[in-house]
Amino acid sequence: MDEIEHMEIPDCIEEGCKGFVYHEKRMADNTMKRIPAKIHCYSSLVKSINFVKNLRDTSEDYHHTQVVRSEHDLLHDVHDGEAWTQMEAGLKQEIGANGIIQDVEQYHGSRKPLFGITDNRPHSTGALYGCFNNLHRSVHYLPRNIYLAMTIPSPKEPSLDQMNYLLTPLVKDLKCMIMRMYEKVLPPQVNIMGSMQVSDLPASRKFSGAASHSHKQHPCSFCHITHDDINLPAGYDIPNFELRDDFEQLKYTFKWQQARSICAQKKIFNDYGSCHSEMNYLPGWLPISSSPLDFMHNYYDVIQDGHLLDAPDWRKFENIINRTIWPSGIECLPDNLAMNHSLQKADQWRRLCNIQPFILWLIWRAPNSDNISSTAPDIPPRSIPPTFQCNVKKIYHMALLLSVAEHILASQSISLFDAHCAQCYLQQYCQESLHLKVHLKPNHHYSMHYESVIKRFGPVYVTWLFAFEHCNGALEKVNVNGHAAGEMELTLLCDWILKQHIYELGISLPEDVSEKEKALLKRVGIETTPACRTLEATVAAFQDGMHIYGLLLDYARSLWPELDIVDDFTVHAGATPFLVDGSVKSYPFIIKNGIHYGSDTAIQTQADQYACVDCGDGYVLPCRLIYHFEITVGLEEPALCSVIQKCVADNNLPSMPWDLYATNFRSYLVYADRFSALEVISTSKLFSSVAVIPITSNVLRDIPLWIVLSID
Repeated sequence: MDEIEHMEIPDCIEEGCKGFVYHEKRMADNTMKRIPAKIHCYSSLVKSINFVKNLRDTSEDYHHTQVVRSEHDLLHDVHDGEAWTQMEAGLKQEIGANGIIQDVEQYHGSRKPLFGITDNRPHSTGALYGCFNNLHRSVHYLPRNIYLAMTIPSPKEPSLDQMNYLLTPLVKDLKCMIMRMYEKVLPPQVNIMGSMQVSDLPASRKFSGAASHSHKQHPCSFCHITHDDINLPAGYDIPNFELRDDFEQLKYTFKWQQARSICAQKKIFNDYGSCHSEMNYLPGWLPISSSPLDFMHNYYDVIQDGHLLDAPDWRKFENIINRTIWPSGIECLPDNLAMNHSLQKADQWRRLCNIQPFILWLIWRAPNSDNISSTAPDIPPRSIPPTFQCNVKKIYHMALLLSVAEHILASQSISLFDAHCAQCYLQQYCQESLHLKVHLKPNHHYSMHYESVIKRFGPVYVTWLFAFEHCNGALEKVNVNGHAAGEMELTLLCDWILKQHIYELGISLPEDVSEKEKALLKRVGIETTPACRTLEATVAAFQDGMHIYGLLLDYARSLWPELDIVDDFTVHAGATPFLVDGSVKSYPFIIKNGIHYGSDTAIQTQADQYACVDCGDGYVLPCRLIYHFEITVGLEEPALCSVIQKCVADNNLPSMPWDLYATNFRSYLVYADRFSALEVISTSKLFSSVAVIPITSNVLRDIPLWIVLSID
């Protein structure tokens, strides 16, 4: 504001800009006040890093890089990818005996697309988030560890030149932070390096200074194909792709910037698909290798639509969706898909992709068998006939390929072998689509580069933008004053920083804090633990309580074989009693890795009572969760365990079209509401939540069945 007050004229001082910096407004006291034409707010990267550093004092929140020696080794995080070990920052992580860490801080930028922040008129804004890649994945995307660099003023999305101006302060901060952290010297000194930028396809191309994905000659930032190749076999011939070179692209971006005329810049852009980006000034930044493909925006745009379901089929589709039992922690599909076929969120497309083969099987199967019918539905009246071949069997096989590839690629951990298998499934899907004359889009070709992206950056689970979409949702709930010209965006940024400081206050309270202050922090949000009850109450409430006690006693003896554990009716020297009242606490639910696992015997809700459990040796089976207990025996550390009943299946169940891919799907065909005997397992063996689809078979008439699908 001081600079604005000292300006002689309102014209912008930037070369080539024809805009105005401010306008004058007459106030109530008849004085003139200079009002900025548009506010662009930026949050200091230096201060944000100081804040994050102050929250972490031990090595528990830091990553522990593993060496991937084989294609079957699992990649768990971005630290397991090749890009992490190839970065040259001059430092390495050192953990001293006292837990003090000297580390390299890695900055991961992500520009998000526009999202709406007003209800009564169209006004959208964008956000540039950052996260710190050397944090452990479990805390990587927590809001307190996410750096909101700026909120981009709207209502129009900035052009490439405008985006470069917006990025200038961030790039300056990144370039100047070539320092080193040592213990708790204030201000903390760190060595920071730009790691990657992840965003949707249009924003990613603009961010890296590349041609648009609709460009005729340079639609792909990874390889040299043309836009016409997207609907030709050459666009999916992975071994023969001619890959682009980072340093060659950098050469042409600087040539573009040094060109003396607009015509020369256009020629460079049309010939090589490159123009200037402010990010190219960062040491170690590579326009291609630093821009991984965002799985969320890319993959769920690959799903095709067409005239393959008529009105009765859509009603069946809706009924199946509404009967499905979903985990409580995911975005469920709408309950009116028969009337409105569109889906608004990527998470909904993900759920549809998970269960699509099973729904299409129920709709397209033959009347007297469980095989897919060869007859396609009639084209609805007054509809444009599809240009592709409506071969239902082949299209169903394509849906299988698409779903199994998604299930593999979207898993929390993945091996290079699995990534290659999923890439082959996707390649086959695209090639069969071409054979049926299905029109393909740029995202179909981009999906051919998943394997190389996973090899370089680790599983897509740690680079996709679902976490930042959640942050956008939090910003949308902020109350704003409705004033344009950047005022609402400033409010969003201030609200984000304020909440981070409230969290910092909450974890740094002194020991002598008053009860009034504690109550105030409870009002702004505090983690609570589920209410528990003792085994004595469980025994009194349920008829099988004594049987449960016997199971837990046997489990405790197997868990601590060195102890002489006896029941509460046995007394002898050296024995450790397993008491009904005192040794066991019962919980209605357990949260493991952020996933909610309920129980069948919970009083308030029976959500999430089904799950998959790890039975060892790679076997994962569906089950019903009955109880969750915490066992304490003697002076031993408490142990969590769960009482389960496994779902029942046998050789009398019919074969299904997806049986060949059932292992990749982690799908199970079982009898409905039939379970094996009670057994006790360690709660750590809970593998995943599940979706349960009730079905009937045309082979086994009148016998209800379930399709249990693991939801990673």
